[in-house]
Amino acid sequence: MRQKLLLFSSGLLMLFLQMACVEFEEPVNNDKPKWEVYTTKDGLPSDTVWSINQDIEKSILIGTQNGVCYIEDSKPNTIKPFDTGFVVHTIACTDESIAIATSLGLLALMDGEWNFYATKNHLIDVKFYNNEIFSLQENGDVFKSIWNPSLNYHEHEYFGMYKFSNSIYVYDNSLWLCRLIGAHKIFPNEKLYSEIDGLASNLCYAIYQDHNNIVWIGTSDEKGLSKIDRGKVINLDCGYIRTITEDIKGNIWAGSNFNGLYKIESNGNITNYTMLDGLPNNKITNVFAAKDGTIWVATEGGGIAKHTN
Repeated sequence: MRQKLLLFSSGLLMLFLQMACVEFEEPVNNDKPKWEVYTTKDGLPSDTVWSINQDIEKSILIGTQNGVCYIEDSKPNTIKPFDTGFVVHTIACTDESIAIATSLGLLALMDGEWNFYATKNHLIDVKFYNNEIFSLQENGDVFKSIWNPSLNYHEHEYFGMYKFSNSIYVYDNSLWLCRLIGAHKIFPNEKLYSEIDGLASNLCYAIYQDHNNIVWIGTSDEKGLSKIDRGKVINLDCGYIRTITEDIKGNIWAGSNFNGLYKIESNGNITNYTMLDGLPNNKITNVFAAKDGTIWVATEGGGIAKHTN
């Protein structure tokens, strides 16, 4: 009897030891996007990237802390340098032109030729008060947004002095400014949206108007994403938003200064992607939705990442 008990105990011990050696795999979330990362090791002029856009030939243009490069649609894994030695803040593309806002002035492709514009050879009749340009729009108009002396808006002959205007946005003939005192709609029907109106914070970094005419405003607050829907301000739990865009499916993508990337679906679901999900950095400087559905993300210090949405 004792021998049978010993055999039984030995069998239990062996079974326990076998189970202890089994490796249990964590369930895989197939819904998580797989991010493909590009850095200076792949040819970027700098790992700090401020702007991403796409030209009419579907090439991806990338503006960095040390110049411009691009990725051709036919060669998606090859980064080609374009010009270096200056900071690129914004890239704007239309079917007819490309404009690049830099620390030295405006680099523009018009009528098939590249030209550089600064204070001494200004574009059209728009005078630049300083060579450093921070903000451009994609409808062909040239804007100047600098953090010190002035804002210059040409087409509607609107000229104003707006100190500390972070960015300028134009949608359906309306002009918006991000300011230290709120989101300022200049025209039509001028109105300043601030904390008094329910805005998450007066310090605004980004504005985007989606296909439903909802205006999204990125601010510096922990609940930093506000949206204005038919005059009502609603705040979402997405912190420190500095860039906003919309993809071809109608999802809103918002990049945070600290917390990575947020995806806001039309049903209200919010998903937060960080370095734990494959992003190269949690400081998002720009997010761009390409025509084929690919989401491109620029970071401060981590290069860029993309995934097919």
